[in-house]
Amino acid sequence: MSNIAPQTRTLNEGIWEKLEQDVRRWAGECGQVYVFTGPLFFDPSSGEPVPSALDHPAQVIGRDRVAVSTHFYKIVLAQDRSGGTPGEWRAIAFVLPNADYRRPYRPED
Repeated sequence: MSNIAPQTRTLNEGIWEKLEQDVRRWAGECGQVYVFTGPLFFDPSSGEPVPSALDHPAQVIGRDRVAVSTHFYKIVLAQDRSGGTPGEWRAIAFVLPNADYRRPYRPED
């Protein structure tokens, strides 16, 4: 078992890094956030989600044959303390393909 999952370099150093910076900023603005993050596995032939990497032929790497997910998700839940409605819960969710990105993510994107 591991608490890491392989990501493409351009995902990890680009949009995913920017998303993690945004989550840290939101935590500072809201005080406390709950963050749920993990890998997703989609069947490449149908594009449908599957329960686990064992349910479709995932790409594997390394001698331990670590399954490489097709996507990653991040869900952020926070109780607003930043000037909005006090105590109001806010949530946002992201699903990003574990793929090569041709250009870096910019806040205006």
